[in-house]
Amino acid sequence: MKCNAEKYFEITVSDNWYLQAGYALQTFLLGLVSFRIYRETREDLWAQRAKKSRKSIESWNEQGSKWNFKHKLELMEAEEAYSNGDFASAQVLYDEAVSTAKQHKFIQEEALANELAAKFHFAMGNKSMSLKYFIEAHEKYYTWNAYAKVKALYSSIQEKFGGTIISESTKSDK
Repeated sequence: MKCNAEKYFEITVSDNWYLQAGYALQTFLLGLVSFRIYRETREDLWAQRAKKSRKSIESWNEQGSKWNFKHKLELMEAEEAYSNGDFASAQVLYDEAVSTAKQHKFIQEEALANELAAKFHFAMGNKSMSLKYFIEAHEKYYTWNAYAKVKALYSSIQEKFGGTIISESTKSDK
């Protein structure tokens, strides 16, 4: 993952609005990836990259685009708290990110927030909470028509929890 992530830190922004919107999404996703790589490697470079991305999202949120950036910031703060061992704060922030994404109708990022919360709870050994978030993420990805993600998440849930937990009709063979 680390090698694949490296190349995306070289991209710059132009005056083109479409590229700027893409840059904002890239900044968000690279921040999340950087926090994960930092958790796995404990390399300061990844913590610095993650914090830089979080600061950009925080700045855009404060500049008046809370509708677009508040849930992203909450999710990045949850990942940062998780990375720094502040598990109580992480749990609260994951819930806030899910709630705000839902309220602001960002179904794809509501799915992502649920998925990351599920992985957090699974790592903490709280399997019942993890399953709750995984099922919610699965449903949101399905609603968003992200069928490849639905299928991958279905397999992951079956691997982690076994049995038939999710209805066969929503595992997505599309």
